[in-house]
Amino acid sequence: MSMGDKRAKVVNWVGALAQLRRVNAEHLGRLVVVERAAQTQPDRPGAEPIWHVYVLGVPLRLEGGNWREADVPQACLQPLCRLPEVIAEAAIVAQAERDFDAAVTELSGYLAKHPMDQDEFDASMEQAARTALGPRRWPVVPMLDA
Repeated sequence: MSMGDKRAKVVNWVGALAQLRRVNAEHLGRLVVVERAAQTQPDRPGAEPIWHVYVLGVPLRLEGGNWREADVPQACLQPLCRLPEVIAEAAIVAQAERDFDAAVTELSGYLAKHPMDQDEFDASMEQAARTALGPRRWPVVPMLDA
């Protein structure tokens, strides 16, 4: 029996490789790794939980930005398999490394067109770090009606 056949019985989805479903066409079928329960949960009795996921491949386009992580209602997840922790972490790290390499290439291109001295560069990096490491509110992937 596949993990998808046991959908209603799955209690802890952490470590699951899942596919997005019941979402707009742009995100349908995208692969995610379930990292943890989302910080914000529905407050109505009997509501399915919301999970915090890491998106593999192309980031999700939500709220006017590209998001590598998001909160997803359980009804929008189709579990495919449970990944061993080391494999889940390796998939996330590999994606992060690809994202980092792309960011370095983008930054190099920007700096070639917009040169700056060391002080300007340091100030820009400090501002970027404050923005990246500041309080985070993850977008919730909107669910389509069944």
